[in-house]
Parts: sequence; structure tokens; C-alpha cells
Amino acid sequence: MEARRGARTRAFVRRCIGKLNLPVILVLVVYAYVYKMTMRYGFGERSPASSGQPGAFAKGIFVITAGLGWVMYACTVLRDPGKVPSDYAPCVESGGGGGSGEMFVETKRKGGGHRFCQKCERHKPPRTHHCRVCKRCVLRMDHHCVWVNNCVGHYNYKSFFLFLAYTTMALAQAVYHLGTFSRDEIFSPH
Repeated sequence: MEARRGARTRAFVRRCIGKLNLPVILVLVVYAYVYKMTMRYGFGERSPASSGQPGAFAKGIFVITAGLGWVMYACTVLRDPGKVPSDYAPCVESGGGGGSGEMFVETKRKGGGHRFCQKCERHKPPRTHHCRVCKRCVLRMDHHCVWVNNCVGHYNYKSFFLFLAYTTMALAQAVYHLGTFSRDEIFSPH
């Protein structure tokens, strides 16, 4: 049992390190820098948001949204976007009203055959596309994002969207509080 847990831990660490590249490191560094500067100056002792209950509430909201942004970014980077099951076969349905016995098959736009990936040499379901960077077919592929070093697909689309939402909220709060601090530093007499 202990050996299995150790092997899983090592595999997880290898996967995490394997996902690190320059854009991912850049996102993490910029995110950490904005967080640190906002906490130091936007909520520091000389800022208007540092005193009283409203300041503590604003700081708490910022910490929560920024923290959730970090978590959703990690989920987006580390979660598999979805792969085509190995036993997938195109669905052939009978139907056609009136009992004519016609067969309906999901087809490509042109040519009329099954959707087939020539790179993977397999059939693929609807909205599945081959990613040249990941070198595989991805279910419900939206795009390959270099900033997360992963495709955005069926299983990590929600975490990608939540990462964007939480980061936007945290950034809006950072801009407001740093702007307030800057305004007070520039225009208030010392």
C-alpha cells in the first residue's frame, strides 16, 4: 500500500514538473507579483483599505478570489482535457421514419464518411479535434493554450473558465486598490 502511494506521488510530481514551461512560469510569477504588490500597497498600513471592517472585508474578498484563481489555474494546467476512448466506434442509428430501414451515420462535412483522424489513425466523436502540440485527439477541444501548456477541452473547460473569472475579479480589485493608493500618494500632502 505504501509503495503504491509513493509511486503515485512520484508520478504526480513528474507530471507537475513536466507541465512547467516558460509561459506557465511567467503566469505564476506575474500573478504572484501582482498579489504581493496589492497586499503590500493596496492593503498596507498607509492605504485607505487597511483600516476598519470594510478594509478587512475587501482584503478577505481579494485573498479568496486570488486564491481561487491560483487553484483553478493549477487545475487547468494539470487536468487532462479529455481523450477519445480506445473502444470508440462511430454510432450507426437506424431510423428514417416510415420504416424504410435507412441507416444514419455521423459524417464529415464533405465526403460523407465517418470522422477519422489520419494522425491518430482512429475514428473520432463529434467536436473532437487533433492537437498538433499535444499530438493526440482531444474531446470537445476549444483550443490549445500556451499559457496553461495544455488543451482546453471537455474535462478542463470549467476550470479554465473559472480561472479567467476569478483572475478578472482579483485583477479588478488589485487595480482599484492600487489606484486608490497611488492617488493618495500623489495628491495628498505629507
